[in-house]
Amino acid sequence: MRNQSPDKLAHITLTAMADNYGSIFSIRLGSRRALIVSSRELAKEIYTTSDTPAASRPIFKSAELISYGSAMFGFSKYGQYWRELRKLISVELLSIRRLHVQRHVLASETGQSVRELYDLWDERKNASGSAPVEMIEWFGNLNLNTVLRLVVGKRYAVSGADVADAKHCR
Repeated sequence: MRNQSPDKLAHITLTAMADNYGSIFSIRLGSRRALIVSSRELAKEIYTTSDTPAASRPIFKSAELISYGSAMFGFSKYGQYWRELRKLISVELLSIRRLHVQRHVLASETGQSVRELYDLWDERKNASGSAPVEMIEWFGNLNLNTVLRLVVGKRYAVSGADVADAKHCR
């Protein structure tokens, strides 16, 4: 994939490689080797009989430092701790009951963020009716406010007097 043209997408390149090398092959991604499986039957076999090595993640020093010794869900190794954490997340955080209880917060934050986006457009619009808005920042603020409302019960206004406070929090 080193000589890949920039307009060719990775999944198209991997599909062509699977056609050449078969339904299972390995490639090097940076300093790590990756196993590419393009067959449904092989993937099912790997995740049923050899699920432990396939589900584990490589240990990076940076991930260990960031995640308090790989204690965070996305960085932890497959094992008893990971299974308990997955169960806790799926039952307590991402369950239908939990989402149903907190749906008003999600709807409220989305509505508030859209109103803020409209106000921002109204302030900045030019003669053609368009206004540049940094959408990455807008989605980041939506995400931050939603998480803060769910966890702490408070939102940070991104406009107005609390801009410095919100940026500090972010």
